[in-house]
Amino acid sequence: IRDAIAYLRLIVEPRDDLAFERIVNTPKRGVGKATLEQIHAHARARNISLTEAAEALLQGGGIKGKAGGTLQHFLGQRRTWQQEAAVLPAAALTEKMLEESGYVAMWREDKSPEAQGRIENLRELARALGEFGTLGEFLEHVSLVMDREDNQTEAMVSIMTLHAAKGLE
Repeated sequence: IRDAIAYLRLIVEPRDDLAFERIVNTPKRGVGKATLEQIHAHARARNISLTEAAEALLQGGGIKGKAGGTLQHFLGQRRTWQQEAAVLPAAALTEKMLEESGYVAMWREDKSPEAQGRIENLRELARALGEFGTLGEFLEHVSLVMDREDNQTEAMVSIMTLHAAKGLE
């Protein structure tokens, strides 16, 4: 789920460096450590985001080969999804993004016992997005929930609806 949310965050905010780092090679795209270091160095030198640095390096011919091709494809997909976010419902965009990125296919090919559960979690995430007007509203909600969970320092009682408990049994 965190990877899928990182994809969504990068669609809404292309300057989100943490999201870019998390998903640039998830699923594997052949973007290795050396390429990431090159992108980081370019971004730091120009005080720009990792997404902007990757695009600049690709345009200038700084990243070539398989890594360059797959990175170019990934950044093109991100731009397309960003444009589609204005017209598609958040749930439909999420399903499309998860399929087109190869993320769901990665879990389908995984033979571990958890793989099917992860695919179900991704489907549930897409369904949950249907309850929000926009992708931005969903990400704001997730951010607030995660912030609240991070700041739990005193004893409290959590209340959950039956709808929110679905899948936790």
